[in-house]
Amino acid sequence: MGLTENNSPTFLSSGNPCLDFFFHDVPDTPASYMNEQLPLAWSHNALTTLKLICNLRGVRGTGKSDKEGFYKAVFWLHQNHPKTLACNATSVAQIGFFKDLPEILYRLVDGQEVRENQKAEWLQKKTISKRSSHNYECDDTDYRFLHERVSDVFAKCLNYDIANLKSSKNSPYFTLAAKWCPSLDSPYDRTTLLCESIARKVFPKELYTEYQTIEDEHYTYRVRDRLRKEVLVPLRKALFEKYLEDVEAGTSKIAAGALLPHQIIHSLEEGDLGGKVSELQWKRMVDDMLQHGKIRNCMAVCDISSSMSGTPMDVSVALGLLVFELSEEP
Repeated sequence: MGLTENNSPTFLSSGNPCLDFFFHDVPDTPASYMNEQLPLAWSHNALTTLKLICNLRGVRGTGKSDKEGFYKAVFWLHQNHPKTLACNATSVAQIGFFKDLPEILYRLVDGQEVRENQKAEWLQKKTISKRSSHNYECDDTDYRFLHERVSDVFAKCLNYDIANLKSSKNSPYFTLAAKWCPSLDSPYDRTTLLCESIARKVFPKELYTEYQTIEDEHYTYRVRDRLRKEVLVPLRKALFEKYLEDVEAGTSKIAAGALLPHQIIHSLEEGDLGGKVSELQWKRMVDDMLQHGKIRNCMAVCDISSSMSGTPMDVSVALGLLVFELSEEP
């Protein structure tokens, strides 16, 4: 027995470790509680505990959407049941997001508190890569197995997506693997070396004669670059174009507050796609503001003298255009 915050008597446990974990695990629950409660819950019912861990990450209304709590639980799962985590890599991406897979590898290399410590200076690139390489190539077989499963998931989805892109389908379906695959030389890539592993599986040496006679280091460099040019860049462009089509069709929404008015206008200079995005963002911003009614008896006066050169003039003109669109006709 114990006491609530109002000093009323209460049971400290339901008698079911799984139910206790579900009830007591809330945002900001310390890792120490996870490390104490998860072994009890796992001993009581391993499958239910695994489902509860996944429930922590569940987004789109399927769970608690507690990202940090999920990563703490996954850290415990990797330390105690690594193959269970690795064999469920695909499910992790389905329950949460594809980006959870590289994030898990990233935290396993740099520690589960890495995100809290990133206000400090980043570690040197060479030191990070050496540590990740040590984890993968030497004694950490659990990390290596998880790393292989994660790269398998990405490689399989990227191969599927690029095949769809090259097909003659009018509306091909794409996974979000290209969106969340780490960019080459990004912190994720430098820390986990994940792009190298994915590139080797998308362009295996044994299937490409041009790679079979070159040194492994040169092969790695070439397939990493090929992954970027022939897979990630075209797929990300296709995903973005599909997103814009959905926004225009009204099946997706674009963030109205992502940019300020003058920043939206600046984006018009970023090529055809940039201009398209800018027009959609501007329209969404105006439509959202018009829901509160039009401005009456108002005239925008813009100072475009030489003293306003640069950002001040951009802001002045953009706000003038916005006020014009929001105002009633005279």
